Amino acid sequence: LLVDDNDDFRSATLAWIATEPSLAIAGDAASGEEAIDATQRLLPDVVLVDVVMPGLDGFETTRRLKALSTSPSVVMTSFLDTELTRLEAERAGADAFVSKGDLTDRLRSVIGDVVNSNHDLI
Repeated sequence: LLVDDNDDFRSATLAWIATEPSLAIAGDAASGEEAIDATQRLLPDVVLVDVVMPGLDGFETTRRLKALSTSPSVVMTSFLDTELTRLEAERAGADAFVSKGDLTDRLRSVIGDVVNSNHDLI
């Protein structure tokens, strides 16, 4: 499940994921609230969550996703790739963090790592 409030980023990322034979998209959401609803309906293995969103930000969305009885793995993403952002992602319960600038290079391997529980916060 892809969660990002930026329609252009979401569309481009969905198009890129569609070209990756090892990845399948269950759905997308434009907000934290939509992400929680979609996660409960679709039961994705992994939720890719943007850090900066109006309403529920990515950190609060991650906390709520991880509190679900069907808790998915969560990969947080942002162009704000700082030590503080990564620390807050870890505190929120994220399984990994990927800079949006590195998404196409690293997402496949990061998802593989979190699905196989072979990770620290990346």
